[in-house]
Amino acid sequence: CSKAMSYKIHFIIIAFHPEKTAFRELLLQLRPFNVTVIDNGGVGDVGIAKVDVLQNETNLGYGGGANVGISAAMEKGAEWIVILNQDVVLREKSVHTFIEKLGDSRAGIAGPFVGRLDPARWTTMLGGKKAGKMYISGSVMAIHRDVLERAGNFYEPYFLYYEEVDLCMRAVRKGFQLTHLPVSGI
Repeated sequence: CSKAMSYKIHFIIIAFHPEKTAFRELLLQLRPFNVTVIDNGGVGDVGIAKVDVLQNETNLGYGGGANVGISAAMEKGAEWIVILNQDVVLREKSVHTFIEKLGDSRAGIAGPFVGRLDPARWTTMLGGKKAGKMYISGSVMAIHRDVLERAGNFYEPYFLYYEEVDLCMRAVRKGFQLTHLPVSGI
């Protein structure tokens, strides 16, 4: 992936008592990039240079933690902010492939995992081609800064579920595109 593109991307990992070995491996895969870990509890020192750790006094949940990271990334001039769950498994080549695909994408929200709203029960489901509004899963979600500036950040009262669905729906209402970026190894 191009160096110019990688400087415009900032990775945020929301963490709460992560399994240490897998978490360290995730951080090592992201070494070449700007990475901020949001410590919602139990992370401590990650021991990897270039990884910023922002420790919250209390667990702010996914949305609240993501918003802390988004603010930090926006201050650093990030164009794309990629939010990851702490248990995502990545291969180095997959990260570069994802970033290259992201560089070709229009401003919006993108990711490898797509979910749909079940219109009959108003619940979420991953995958499938059934009817329902699409959303990008928060496990690996790239958000362009224009989306955040026009649609706003995550709605924090959801705390752990539906915050990515809410943000996707608000982005679509503001005219942004949701892009499925399938990448093997993520």
